[in-house]
Amino acid sequence: MVFWRFTFYRFKKGKAAPSMQTSAAFTNYNTASSACISDKNGKFLFAVDSGFIRNSNFQIMANSLGILNKQVGLSFHFINSSNIIKKPENNEEYYIFHQDSCSKNVFPGSNAIRNVYYSIVDMSLNGGLGAVTIKNRILFQSNAFKVDATYHSNDKDIWMVFQKTGRYVGSGVQRSNRIVAFLVTSAGIQSTIHSSLNNFIDESPGEIKVSPKGDVIAISEGYEYQGFVSGRYQSQHYFLLARFDNKTGKCYSDLKIESRPLRYFQNNGRIGGGNLCLSPDGKMLYYGVFDATQPQTRKSLNTHHLTQLDISVYHKDSIEAKKHQFKSPDSSRIWRYNGNIHYGKIGASDIQLGLDGKIYWKTSEKSIGRINRPNIARAGSNFTDSVFVFPHDTFHFFESFPNFFSGYFKFSNIHVENKCFSDSTRFSLLDTGSVANVIWDFGDASPLKSANPTDTVKHSYQRTGVFTAKGYLTHYRGTRDTVTEVITIDTIQIPVLSDSTYTLCNGDTLSLWNTRAAKHFFWNDSTFNNTLQVRNSGTYWYTSYNHCGEWYDSLVVDSAVVPKVNLGRDTVFCADSLRLNAFLEKLNLLVARSIERLHFYSFKNGFV
Repeated sequence: MVFWRFTFYRFKKGKAAPSMQTSAAFTNYNTASSACISDKNGKFLFAVDSGFIRNSNFQIMANSLGILNKQVGLSFHFINSSNIIKKPENNEEYYIFHQDSCSKNVFPGSNAIRNVYYSIVDMSLNGGLGAVTIKNRILFQSNAFKVDATYHSNDKDIWMVFQKTGRYVGSGVQRSNRIVAFLVTSAGIQSTIHSSLNNFIDESPGEIKVSPKGDVIAISEGYEYQGFVSGRYQSQHYFLLARFDNKTGKCYSDLKIESRPLRYFQNNGRIGGGNLCLSPDGKMLYYGVFDATQPQTRKSLNTHHLTQLDISVYHKDSIEAKKHQFKSPDSSRIWRYNGNIHYGKIGASDIQLGLDGKIYWKTSEKSIGRINRPNIARAGSNFTDSVFVFPHDTFHFFESFPNFFSGYFKFSNIHVENKCFSDSTRFSLLDTGSVANVIWDFGDASPLKSANPTDTVKHSYQRTGVFTAKGYLTHYRGTRDTVTEVITIDTIQIPVLSDSTYTLCNGDTLSLWNTRAAKHFFWNDSTFNNTLQVRNSGTYWYTSYNHCGEWYDSLVVDSAVVPKVNLGRDTVFCADSLRLNAFLEKLNLLVARSIERLHFYSFKNGFV
């Protein structure tokens, strides 16, 4: 479920568009103030509007009027000015982080600065409808409001991560390299951690997003105007990636990721808002209007662009080289209401991760597309345009999704141990916080097994091979999904070389091989050929391996020198019998399995 402008929509399979459940009085569609929260079962609790809070009855919450977060009529604003989290280990209190109200202009004036506040809602009051108990308490000062949340490494406390800027020294957008993280615990707001990045980025527009694992943050949006080039106004977008230590709250090792030069027929071609979203596995980053391809004017730019960047390899060149463009024609951007033509803003494109693990892309004020498999690179991610198209009226108009801490979405993965034949293979779920029950399918036609999601289950496979294990999950919200893991059950691969000892004569070449096939192996000289050519004596070994372990067999090769036999000069004897002594110049003879002895022989009635 999502909440836009406090109109409540429910998504159901098979419907062309979500159905509207409840609506509230419209405030101002140019605001950027909304955030919402629900309980673990998906029940709507409250939402932050411009200057007040609506409770679950869509009425103004007690003591909420005058909350400082209103962003009205801004032509160049922050993506959002409110964020909500639940106080750790407390089912009643919620923190709202928000910024000073602002009207018509994001810039407060020379040498001025805005405040970032927090307020607290207690849902135990007013019969469960809640009330504001602390309002507009200053947290710190910054003209930027870019914030996201992520869990501490203890999986209990929550980091609130902000970009921090200083006072204006003039007019226009300022840049900053400062990040500040506040740790929220069951005791309240505790540690404050400051970090300085190597690169600077604009204070607005843009946002901060933390990866689901809490190890990387992305910060948008950087913009550099490069002048009038070949008949076009040229500029470039960029964003920053930084490592984040979710134990200490420190940021480090930041990268500046740049778009290709963007060229337009008119000046100020900045058309993006710096919208960011990370895939559930944290390996793909999606950026709204980051790398648009064709030069156009702002008014004629009827195609939305969404860029997918593969950040699985944390290296600037690798990330910039692995980009994929999604495009939406956005036919609903120009629409008619009460006889008037309305033009949507190309910058009003937003992206957000949903509870179903899919990414929803707002391609205009009236339509939503969807990335169905956001963990997959390029076209395999399966983008579907205009999954939802809303009626052309101002009641269904919205500019951006409300802020929501996606860390509350638990995307389980399967962890597998002991994948060897005759072992007891162990299966468990990662991130089970939202899962009420799991049914295991081990992929080998054995009976399904129901289990507690926190339990580790065991299964013995009766043959080797490749199997697709599945976990059918039921969440506390009542939703269902399936997680899969392809596993290979292997057996041990003990090699047996063709013999244990070989004799090699000078000048000969000997071929060694494993008499049992192995998929993964290497010889002692680190080669991977099926046979090893040997020309010298010594000990040789062969190692085979898989995820069950490593095994080896060795073989000794000895050298043999061909002896020279000297019987002296040729002589004729006429005796009835003769005994000869054979004198060997060398007697260093080593052959396989035994050493032959030299004997004396008697010859009768013949010649030698």
